Amino acid sequence: MAVVVVPLGIVQAGIETVPGTAVAATRVVDMEGGNAKLITDQEPILVANAGSLASGHRAYAGPYKARVEFSDMPANYDDLPWWLNFFCTPVTSGTGAGADKTYTQLPHDTADDAKRATLEIGGKDTWASEFKLAGCSGRKLDISIKRDGLWRMSSTLLGTLLTKASKTAALSARTVQHIVAAGTKVYLDSASAFGTTQLVGRLISADVSIENGLIQREPVDGNPSDGLAPAALVLTDRRKVTAKVVATFDAITEFDAWRTAAVQRLRLKQIGPTLGASNYSAQLDIGGAWKSFGLGDADGIVTAEMELTGLYDSAIAADWRSVVVNAQGTLV
Repeated sequence: MAVVVVPLGIVQAGIETVPGTAVAATRVVDMEGGNAKLITDQEPILVANAGSLASGHRAYAGPYKARVEFSDMPANYDDLPWWLNFFCTPVTSGTGAGADKTYTQLPHDTADDAKRATLEIGGKDTWASEFKLAGCSGRKLDISIKRDGLWRMSSTLLGTLLTKASKTAALSARTVQHIVAAGTKVYLDSASAFGTTQLVGRLISADVSIENGLIQREPVDGNPSDGLAPAALVLTDRRKVTAKVVATFDAITEFDAWRTAAVQRLRLKQIGPTLGASNYSAQLDIGGAWKSFGLGDADGIVTAEMELTGLYDSAIAADWRSVVVNAQGTLV
């Protein structure tokens, strides 16, 4: 298929009530210029006359698939649960009586109940036409943590119906609290509960990836609103949850755990500024086992480079869990 890539300057989003039915945007996505692009796979159907040397004589519009890819966005405490709702059982209201609201999220073990959204997309300047992509949900989410910046996030949202439509007017960028990477703590346990043993002073970097087995369903009759578009999104395969951790190699514990395929309980946690009676915070828990173990170098320091593959953990009744404290009473 021919792939058309459109860099996006502005993305606005609204959560759908009926999956695939477009709604007006309620928020501006917090991102930097160049963090997003619309990708459409479509190729015309060409027909040539027998005996003719012409490249073709008739053309018909072919089916298409569309998605929006976000890359290297600055992650923030306020929006992280909103993004995670595309990959887990949705939580729309935070708990707590004060200004600080807690969102605890984990994926459903047997069903696809993640949120769907309409994305309104365009450029920072005036375009001849802007677009809407309805029915969007999460195929992949990556979080990268390195000391010299913020937590960074990349995500791919698959959509079902692409139309030409102007963005909802009068939406303004929100003030959010970004997650600074420096100070992030990593905990690693085998038999103990999540968050028991901290790798004090050892974490160099960490990357987390959640990939859902989501596809765009393509029956012959297509979408009810557009026969060329996918009909819906369908979850067809199990999740792939991985984490890559680079730590100074001054303990043999992780090597032994890799050799024995011991169950691991990984927690990544950052605590931010004061909020209400507590603090902004972001916590990711992943159950799994080391898939690989290798040695590397970081400015002359020998490092252990480890990749964790997710496993169902009875302590959280899932393979991953997130607990975020922010200032958002609801996620819209």
